[in-house]
Amino acid sequence: MSTNIITIRDIEKPLKPDTVQDIVWICKSFGFVSSRDIEETAGKIFHSIILAAHEGKELTSEVIAEKSDVTRGTALFHLKDYIDSGLVIQKKTKYTLRRRRISGTIEEIEVDAQRMLDNIKRIARELDARLKLYERS
Repeated sequence: MSTNIITIRDIEKPLKPDTVQDIVWICKSFGFVSSRDIEETAGKIFHSIILAAHEGKELTSEVIAEKSDVTRGTALFHLKDYIDSGLVIQKKTKYTLRRRRISGTIEEIEVDAQRMLDNIKRIARELDARLKLYERS
């Protein structure tokens, strides 16, 4: 059983369309860019992956690090978070978006999140019944 870690933050959208800022916004919305990430490294790495997906390519961690101007260790650190969230998948030694389109990837994460919430809700209802916790109508 895989474990997905999904964080969603309500971040103010960029005022006007801008590819780089929109990518950083998505990263911030998923909690990948923090105030400590002054260089917005997570956004650079995600940008490299998106551009490769656009070209139908998968990238090694070495290539991602080179394209993002970071160390391989830094790239691997962020790639693990992207994999854990479900945004990126690893195929042997290469990385790519879960789906070819960013929106398709987000839609699959939405399905994952709904499945997780449904499971939590089911157990919560069982607990309520077992503990006889009812709300007044």
